[in-house]
Amino acid sequence: MFTKILYLILLLACCGAIECKNFRSDYKYHNTVDAWLKFHAVPGTWREAQQRCFLEGAILASPVNAVWQAAIIAQINDTTSDCAGIYTGIHSIFSKGYFHSIEGVPLARMSLQWMSGEPDNFGNSEDCIAYSGGRIADVNCSEVLPFVCSKKITDNTSVMPCGTIDKKYEYVPDTGSCYKYHNNTATWPEAYKVCAAEGAYLAIINSKNETNTLIEILKKQGPKSANDYMLIGMYEWYEDGVWRTIHGQTLEEAGYAEWNEGQPDNNRPLQACGGMYANGKLDDYFCDRPYTFVCEKDPGNLQDIQFIGFTREIGNDNNKIPRFVHSTESFAQLDMFTKTLYLLVACCGAIECKNFRSDYKYHNTVDAWLKFHAVPGTWREAQQRCFLEGATLASPVNAAWQAAITAETNNSTSDCAGIYTGIHSIFSKGYFHSVEGVPLARMSLQWMSGEPDNFGNSEDCIAYSGGRIADVNCSEVLPFVCSKKITDNTSVMPCGTIDKKYEFVASTGSCYKFHSNHVTWAEAYKVCAAEGAYLAVINNKEEANRLAELHRKHYPKSVAHYVTLIGMYDWYKDGIWRTIQGQTLEAAGYAEWERTQPDNAGPGQACGAMFPNGKLDDFWCNRDTKFLCEKDPDNLQDF
Repeated sequence: MFTKILYLILLLACCGAIECKNFRSDYKYHNTVDAWLKFHAVPGTWREAQQRCFLEGAILASPVNAVWQAAIIAQINDTTSDCAGIYTGIHSIFSKGYFHSIEGVPLARMSLQWMSGEPDNFGNSEDCIAYSGGRIADVNCSEVLPFVCSKKITDNTSVMPCGTIDKKYEYVPDTGSCYKYHNNTATWPEAYKVCAAEGAYLAIINSKNETNTLIEILKKQGPKSANDYMLIGMYEWYEDGVWRTIHGQTLEEAGYAEWNEGQPDNNRPLQACGGMYANGKLDDYFCDRPYTFVCEKDPGNLQDIQFIGFTREIGNDNNKIPRFVHSTESFAQLDMFTKTLYLLVACCGAIECKNFRSDYKYHNTVDAWLKFHAVPGTWREAQQRCFLEGATLASPVNAAWQAAITAETNNSTSDCAGIYTGIHSIFSKGYFHSVEGVPLARMSLQWMSGEPDNFGNSEDCIAYSGGRIADVNCSEVLPFVCSKKITDNTSVMPCGTIDKKYEFVASTGSCYKFHSNHVTWAEAYKVCAAEGAYLAVINNKEEANRLAELHRKHYPKSVAHYVTLIGMYDWYKDGIWRTIQGQTLEAAGYAEWERTQPDNAGPGQACGAMFPNGKLDDFWCNRDTKFLCEKDPDNLQDF
């Protein structure tokens, strides 16, 4: 906490000394126009461009004179993206044919030349102005183009203690974060976009202490009425029953998972976005319905002041994980406390933290394990596979990560023209972040020639190849790399995995995990496989009894006819039931069916399940229910 306070003092001191040059670190100051400019390579419609600039505290830039033309061109040339043309703030949306900049400067007062054949007002629908090579053209405002945002030095740009000019952000010492309550309502994707543009993110609850902070923020808004609820940064978009924060952690990993009574109920479609009641308890909310929301911000974000110490701690109150910020000082210059921390991290890297999964390779340059998946999938499939393996979809956030990902890819025998990264704008169009929440604008990446083009206004995922990136449609199928950071909890349990939900049963020699979320048989198979396990196979009466006990332990009040999916099937319609390991049930050692089963009561009853009493059942392959995974304790480890 002392480091945080020291940082704030340094920030205020710096802001006092260089106040007018300290707007946002993702903007560049141009003294010829006394303004900060930022080039947005990711294209959008004119309205999207205008909104993105506005949410960042700026406006859509216009080449109103020769000086501004030069500054805009310089800002574009300073990037690695090929740019054939950009949107300007000049438009005639308010009144057809009357073009003005956003600041109100008439087009007639600007020293600009039209491109050949322009303006043509094609289809009587071209109300926006594009700029390229010193010339302009009228274009349809629904086209997608890059753009430049600008912030004039004459505007109020005093940086506040939260590292932003926005005075509505309040610093809370107990959590080390800043918060802003938005009383205007927005849908969850819109709220995500607003927070991202402000250099923040939809609030993530990491502890009971932070919950109390958000409760107090709600109380400040007035009497209980519309201010008894707000949107926060969690979601469940994959219909797997697992709620995640927008930074890729499960709620349990993040440090807070206390739901309101009866929640999540998902009683209607689209209840896949997160909210919080005034009592601090969580709720599943409609993604397409607007509500008030809270943004959370690291005080150091948007500012380029670095210091030695810890960034925000994550995890619950009793098990917080400090994130260390490495400096360029030599080891001899560090104090004893810091030296001890370095040695502790080094020891962890040498012993325990190298012991994640045998199918992952440790890369000491990034303190993480990586795994290349040569079998391609869509972006959502890639993210889910990584998550099920206890990892995240890797992103080349800096040079070290770029090198590690390239090395992991080259280490395989598969030819790879390009891979998916964890960078996406699925939550809110145009706002690209990694799965962990790192904005694309803060990564030193170069675009491929002609990229980004947002083809068909439908490219929300980022692919990586040969050190460059491109925006692609998330439904394309590409290979990918999963990663597990060394700073995450990686203590290997007796079942040979970091997953604490696997329980060892001495009488069978196996480990088991009961999944209470409901999925189809095929999905259950995938989940177990990704966890280094398999859908449970019953090999004897003793194992059937133990699995029945597990069922009753996790579902003590379940209805007698409720079933749990296990690893057997009859997909060949030959009447012979087999385990997923290729044996008949008799050869595997257990074939005790419930009375009247298998009855094949309806089409698709070709997948296996178990009743609470341990007896077998034929179940529909396309219907959802809970399931059991089984794991060899030695699997995933190189003992």
